[in-house]
Amino acid sequence: MASDWVTGLFAVVGAGIGSAGTMAASWTVLRARREVALDGPDGPMATIRRMAYAEYLSAVDGFADRARAVVAAVENGAPISDCEAAFRGYAADWEQLQRTCSPVVIAGPTNVAERAADLRGQLGVMADECDQLYKAYLQNPTRMQGGRFLHAQQSARDARSAFIATAQAHAYGRAALVPGAKSSSASRRLAARWRTALHRAN
Repeated sequence: MASDWVTGLFAVVGAGIGSAGTMAASWTVLRARREVALDGPDGPMATIRRMAYAEYLSAVDGFADRARAVVAAVENGAPISDCEAAFRGYAADWEQLQRTCSPVVIAGPTNVAERAADLRGQLGVMADECDQLYKAYLQNPTRMQGGRFLHAQQSARDARSAFIATAQAHAYGRAALVPGAKSSSASRRLAARWRTALHRAN
């Protein structure tokens, strides 16, 4: 009689352990599916990141255009008032660059964040050369050559290309490389916006 009771107890305990294991496995699978839904190619988190990448890249290109405008004004011996106007726009775009870079560095995966920070650093080097050229021109308004600026600009372009490659790989993953891969209409619209930003200033 006692042995029957013990056998029954072990059966109940075993069933409980088996149910707990099944529930744990099911919960793990559900959590994994939820994470994929949130952070997959068509998930809301991935969409937010893609938008942040595109906005940052747009700010990068806008700032680079402004910097080139300042240098061109100096090299062409433009009136001081024209140089000052160009520099004001350049300074405003630098602030915009900082604002759009921060979300990418904070929310992006490590490799994208590192590339974004490196690009910002290279643009900072380019900005230093632009600032020095501008200040020198204000003190002595004669034609100047921005050779060091051009070198810094090329380094910034290389960093931009590296950021684009890393961001594209993360934003669309394997689906971006497979012809005919399925995607949502929202994802396709954002992809078009992203491609437009990527090809600007190339």
